[in-house]
Order: sequence, then C-alpha cells, then structure tokens
Amino acid sequence: MLSQCLFAELNEDVFLLGLSDDALNQRPSDIELLRFSIKCPSSQMYKLVTYLEMSEKWDGIQHNYQNNIEVAKFLVLSKWKEMKEESNFKALAEALKNMDISTHVLCQVRRVRIAEPDIPLEYLDCVPTDEILDSLAPQIGQIFFQLGAEIGLSIANLENIQSNNSQDLAAQNKEVLFKWREDRTVKPTIRVLVQALVNVGRGAHCLQEVLKNVDLNTLRGSEEIRGEGAIPKFQRTHQNRSHIVSKRGQRNVQ
Repeated sequence: MLSQCLFAELNEDVFLLGLSDDALNQRPSDIELLRFSIKCPSSQMYKLVTYLEMSEKWDGIQHNYQNNIEVAKFLVLSKWKEMKEESNFKALAEALKNMDISTHVLCQVRRVRIAEPDIPLEYLDCVPTDEILDSLAPQIGQIFFQLGAEIGLSIANLENIQSNNSQDLAAQNKEVLFKWREDRTVKPTIRVLVQALVNVGRGAHCLQEVLKNVDLNTLRGSEEIRGEGAIPKFQRTHQNRSHIVSKRGQRNVQ
C-alpha cells in the first residue's frame, strides 16, 4: 500500500488504476472516515457531499452541529457509509478527482505515521492512572468526539456522552478517556493515547505536560494494583450509587 501511495503522488490516475479492485472496493472504517474528514477542507464539504449524494443529510447534520463543523464532517461521512451500498474508497477517490483534490489524501488515511513524543520510553507502555486522565481532560479542548472515535468508541456512545455532559467540555473528555481505559480490547497505554491525540491533530504536548509531575514507580505501582482487580473509577461510582439505592430499599421494606 505504501509503495502504491508514493507512486500515486506522481500520477493521480495511478491511484485508481494501480490499486487492486479489492482495495478500491473496501469500505472505510469509522476511524479511516474520521481521518479523511480531518483532512478534507471544510470549504469543500458541500461539493463532496453533493458528489456522494448526501447534501440533504449534510444540511441537517450541519444545523445540529453549528458550533462544531469537524464533528459534522465526520458524521455525514459515517451516514454515507451507513446509507449507500457503494460507500467505498473508489467512490471517495472519484469524488475527490471531480473536485480537483489529490486522491493521495486517501493513502494518508490508510497509513499513519508513528508519533514520536518527547516522553520517556518507560512511560509509554504504562496505563494512565485516574489522576493522569483527570488532569488531561481539561487540557484536550473541543475534540472529544474525534478523540473518542479515534480510540474506538462508537458514535452512539459518543452521542450519549455529549448528551449527558452537553455544557461541560472537560466532563465529555473525561468520560471518553475513562471509557477507553476500561475497554481492554487493546491495552490502553500512554503510547496508544499519544498516537490518538496526534492522529486527531491535537498533539501530545498536553499529555507530556501532565506526565512531568508523575513518578514512574508510582505509575507502575498503580498499574499493578489495577491488574489485581481494582474497580475503575466510573464503575466504582456506579456501584456506590447502587449500594445506596439498595440500602434505602431495605429501610423502606422495614
């Protein structure tokens, strides 16, 4: 794929002709659509959705996300994949060609440059603690939706987080980070989080600043305790509430 991408920079037609039919006919993942939406200029979105036959959906989504065009861009592409049978890389490439935009952007979506943060290697394979995530959440900014999608949360999950914390940006970021850490499909390391922050355009400097005040031995010790069955913060809070409700019910019965 990489050699094909490099050759495609010399000749736009090579992207369409040089890739296998299998590659062109693949449907992009949500993460690939997110990366594509980030690279697609906002000023070109109406043209793009017109070629993709999604202009009506775009109008509605844009209205609902007037203050966050980046989320709207991602959501309309996600809807396109959901609604259109031919929602594949070939359709995106043809739309870009009609717009006189380099199809090489699709190669960039498929391959990701490995982030090289200024963080000691010993920290990168550790799982971030509650305190690290608490400190990081207010520093991330208005990208919780993009970050959540990049680290594997579903759109439905992200919309629920937004609804539950509509006026609290830090709380949105915090819930995304804790949900990601609780999902053990991929070990939720600092390295993974760094790469996600870089991929969505935020960069890892905010995390680097938080880690300056974190002792490595303390970080490793927290990970060992968590591995022995410590209850995650959000789950612990939920269990405490359930216990209180249960106790109240017992009093009422008495």
